[in-house]
Amino acid sequence: MIARALLLALLAVPAAAQEAVVTPPAIPALPEGEADHLLRMIAHARVAQGNCPGQNQTAAPFLLLAGAEDALVERMALDGAALDRVYAPVVAALAKPGFCTAEVPRIAPLLDMLVFWGGSLALIRD
Repeated sequence: MIARALLLALLAVPAAAQEAVVTPPAIPALPEGEADHLLRMIAHARVAQGNCPGQNQTAAPFLLLAGAEDALVERMALDGAALDRVYAPVVAALAKPGFCTAEVPRIAPLLDMLVFWGGSLALIRD
């Protein structure tokens, strides 16, 4: 199981994210197993976005991914231990060569899908 402190460090909040929100997606009902798959995709994207060189640490993508993850976790009634089991293989993969090369190109299509479902990358300032 991943240490909670390590997971929080890997998913560090960009400074601008502390002062803004985005419109979260309305994730539709998904066929059996698809919610799990989507959650794993989001976990990979969040870890890649926060840890791969050259990734722009802008607040909007971070907030959109976090909002989608929160919605799925709630829908799936996952607890912290279950979410740790989702992130454990992603964190392990981060240390392997090629993680960033493989994962970074997957972030934009995932964000596009979340925007298609009504999410937004436009920051709403408090």
